[in-house]
Amino acid sequence: INAVEVARLCEDAGAQGIIIHPRTRSQGFGGDSDWRIIAHIKEAVSVPVIGSGDIKSPEDAKRMLDETGADAVMVGRAALGNPWIFREIEAYLRNDPVPNPPEIDERLHCAVRQLETLADEVSEIFAVLNMRKFFGWYSRGFHGGAQFRREVFLAETITEVKRIIREYLENSQPYNTGEHVDTHSAMVGL
Repeated sequence: INAVEVARLCEDAGAQGIIIHPRTRSQGFGGDSDWRIIAHIKEAVSVPVIGSGDIKSPEDAKRMLDETGADAVMVGRAALGNPWIFREIEAYLRNDPVPNPPEIDERLHCAVRQLETLADEVSEIFAVLNMRKFFGWYSRGFHGGAQFRREVFLAETITEVKRIIREYLENSQPYNTGEHVDTHSAMVGL
């Protein structure tokens, strides 16, 4: 592990900040990030240091900042299907109340916006294929989520995806309250 030496070389070469994800290549996506490496780099360089790795909650972000002295944190996989983690972290770090997790309709609307934006940038077929994994992440914890994902994963057009979402919202219970979804507000724009 030569992270400190590499960070110093980067700073000497003009880097204005260092982002470090302290997991070795051999670990891949497994194992825990060694946040002590972030702390060692923070002590070794004068540029801002941003820590990444195993930030899955606002509490994790605060703990990393406290344990490492990092100037900021970077969130990776925990944001996939959960872009709301950033507002949660921000509120937590300010000692404000952490917002409640989004309801099912907000999650699916966000996924559809992401799908449509991607389709505008590339193509509909690529967007639908690429978004399958994201719909998997967005629907984590949904009642009947496995069946929903199977149907979305077979969809080939945005129209099909929207139909599947409409049908799901009409016939399902939210994952976090047990109450019936307000399909009128949930289906706006679908």
